[in-house]
Amino acid sequence: MCYNALVQDKAVILELSGTVHVQDIADLKQILAQYVAEGKHSVILQLENVTYMDCSGLGFFVSAHKFLQAVHGVLMLSGARGIVRDLLRITKLDTVLLLEEEDLLQRRPGGREVLA
Repeated sequence: MCYNALVQDKAVILELSGTVHVQDIADLKQILAQYVAEGKHSVILQLENVTYMDCSGLGFFVSAHKFLQAVHGVLMLSGARGIVRDLLRITKLDTVLLLEEEDLLQRRPGGREVLA
C-alpha cells in the first residue's frame, strides 16, 4: 500500500493506492492518530486506486470511524470501486459509513478545496 496526504486546515485527504492488507493497518492507524493529534478531525480516505483489500481494511474503516466520532470528527470514504465497493456493500458498511461515490479529487479545483 502507498499513500499520499493532502492537508488543509482541519482536514486531510489520504489517497491510498495498491493493495491494503493486514500488515498495512498498523501504519494506517498511526497515520490517522498523527493527523488527529495535529487537530485534523475531518478525514477523507480516497480509495479510487486501491486494487485489493482484505477484511482488515474493513475493520480499519470501522475503527477509524469510531475514533473520529470520539473527537467529534468525521470519516468519509471516497472513490471506492471494484472489490472495495463490493466489500462495503456485502457487509452493509455502506449504510454505516459516509461514502462519496464519485472521485472527490476530480471536483477540487487546484487540488485544495475540501472540508475546512
